Amino acid sequence: MCGLFFNEAQLSICCEGCPVYADGRDFRCRGTPYEAAYEAWKNYVTAPAETVGTFRAAFFAAAQDELDFLLGLLPAAELPGLLEELGRGTCVVCGGHPLATYLVKQAAGDTCPACA
Repeated sequence: MCGLFFNEAQLSICCEGCPVYADGRDFRCRGTPYEAAYEAWKNYVTAPAETVGTFRAAFFAAAQDELDFLLGLLPAAELPGLLEELGRGTCVVCGGHPLATYLVKQAAGDTCPACA
């Protein structure tokens, strides 16, 4: 979301309009599950091969916490439609598996196995 709202040229208004910031959070998503998810992602992508499974599981758990947090920011009336749309959608690359699977793989830095 920082790509939508972060304005490095004008740091005084850098988070203006961001729903996370509007929820009373700190500058640059401090104090949100994003911090843990980012750290878990860094550990996952730099983990030695023999420990990557452990770090992958930690990253996926932290990413789920972040997703739950972000979904919690949506008005309750919008949530069922969004979840239905995600469940109904298919991979934007190959169209062969659920959109949610594509999004999880994208977040993990993986490629679509059917598209690779």
